[in-house]
This record gives sequence, C-alpha cells and structure tokens, in this order.
Amino acid sequence: MKNIFNIVILLILLITNNISYADTKIVYLDIDKVFKNSKGGLSLLNKMKELEKKELQTLKKDEDRLKNIEKNLISQKNILSEEEFNKKIDLFKNDVEIYNKKNKLIRDNILNIKKKNTNLFLDDINQIVIEYASQNSIDIILPKQNIIMGKTELDLTNSIIDLTDQKIKKIEIK
Repeated sequence: MKNIFNIVILLILLITNNISYADTKIVYLDIDKVFKNSKGGLSLLNKMKELEKKELQTLKKDEDRLKNIEKNLISQKNILSEEEFNKKIDLFKNDVEIYNKKNKLIRDNILNIKKKNTNLFLDDINQIVIEYASQNSIDIILPKQNIIMGKTELDLTNSIIDLTDQKIKKIEIK
C-alpha cells in the first residue's frame, strides 16, 4: 500500500512538472545571418571593407617604395664602397622597421574599429531581439549554432532581419 501511495505521488509530481514547462516558448536565432543579410549589417560590412582597402593601399605604396629601394641597393652593391653601402643598408633597415611598426599599428587600428562597430551593431540587434521577445512572449532564444534540429517555425531570424531593416538602415563607422 505504501508503494502504491509513493507511485501515485511520483506520478502527480511528474505530471505537474511537465504542465509547468508546457507554457515555455523557445525559439532560435541565427545572429550571423542577421548581421550579414540586414541592411545595417551589410552597410557596416561594406564600410569596413572600404576602410580596410584604403588603409592597405597606403601600406602597399610604402611596401612598393621599400622594394624599389632594396633593388637599387642590390644593384649598387658592387659600385658603392663597403662603408657607404652599409650606411644605406642601415637606413633601409630603419625604414623597414618603421614600415613594420606602421603596418602593425594600421592593422591593429582596423581590427579595433571592426570590433567596436560590430559590438555596437550587435548591441542594437540585441535591443531589437529583447523588444521582439517581450512583445511575442518568448521565454528563451537560443543561438542557431547550438541547435542540431528544430522546426523552421521556431526560427525567428527572418523576422529579426525585417525588424532590423526597419530600424537600422545605414550605419556610420565610429
């Protein structure tokens, strides 16, 4: 009799436990797709590519200049005295060192700008997602990367892209 009572209590607990979780609404979101397919995300990506291209063109000019100096030095090796040649080599090494520092600084700057602006855009998307979740009574939003299989009805990526396009049309790099 005691065993039957324990089984009945256990069944009641299991049933009420399942009922309490039945109201939880869980969906998933592909944030990379939102970033790459929304107007704001595309605008940001294009502006970052333009910035990177512009900065790398400047570095390319400096690199070409250094290559020309190196070719001239190689061609003058037998013409110049050893002392003169060593002075020019030292100057060239100094120029290369300056170029390397400038290269690192520019690349680090580009990387920092990309990180900063990406984080700002993701913060904006996060606010849109929070607003959408509260309006649609969504309890949990999971990243799509962590979903092995799910109903396509639970994917809110396209809805978030539409909302993002309505609210963020163009982004300026800061």
